[in-house]
Amino acid sequence: MKENDIVKIPPDIATKANAPYTGRGFTGSKNIVLPELVQEQRNFVKGDILSIYDSKSGNVKQQFVFDKKLGWLEK
Repeated sequence: MKENDIVKIPPDIATKANAPYTGRGFTGSKNIVLPELVQEQRNFVKGDILSIYDSKSGNVKQQFVFDKKLGWLEK
């Protein structure tokens, strides 16, 4: 199975209670289109990398690598 096969549009039915959820794969916002996707739980594996980016420059500010025994370690 490819990783993109586990990302799906949520099967919930749109109601006033869960607005702006539309059930069509995007939110019902007037200003911005946001995807509404779900993914099956995926456990972190050794070597996964978490990067924190500067929102203005796009540069990586900090990185962490996952170790099963020790958790997230600064890279």
